[in-house]
Amino acid sequence: MKEIEDLNLFKLKKNKFNTAKLKFGSVLSNKVKKIKKSYSSSSKVIKKVVKS
Repeated sequence: MKEIEDLNLFKLKKNKFNTAKLKFGSVLSNKVKKIKKSYSSSSKVIKKVVKS
């Protein structure tokens, strides 16, 4: 029985780790999207300034 308990505990820990990884990944991708957005808008402004 001990082996089964250990296996279940391992699966639980693995699931917790995966959900934490997913949360972190989504937060990271959102930050990257925001950075890309602000970068693209600032580059548009720079292009306008260069043209004028």
